[in-house]
Amino acid sequence: MKLKNRSEVALYVWDYFYCSNFPPRGDEKVWAAIERATCRIRESEPYLDPPTPPDVRIRNARRVRNASRVARRQIERLSIQPERWVIERLAELETLTDKLMQTLSDPARQLVLD
Repeated sequence: MKLKNRSEVALYVWDYFYCSNFPPRGDEKVWAAIERATCRIRESEPYLDPPTPPDVRIRNARRVRNASRVARRQIERLSIQPERWVIERLAELETLTDKLMQTLSDPARQLVLD
């Protein structure tokens, strides 16, 4: 699945777990953890771009990255794996937010040192 931007990725991953599918029997707790993580991604994603202040962007980037990691860890515990694109998009979100955090934290670090 080819998605155009980060917002679409967040929306489709959230939709996959929260609306379009349901957990296999016995995976309800793991599925609920994934649902919560994808909700955190959807809630935080709009705050990653300007004009949001850099400190808020870093906080939300960290939240998206951590939620992506939680979702990927929980997916490994499912008895039936989701479609491959879901796992790939979560990894993509984690990479994008890592880069954003690094980009935003370098100038902030220089300000503190100067």
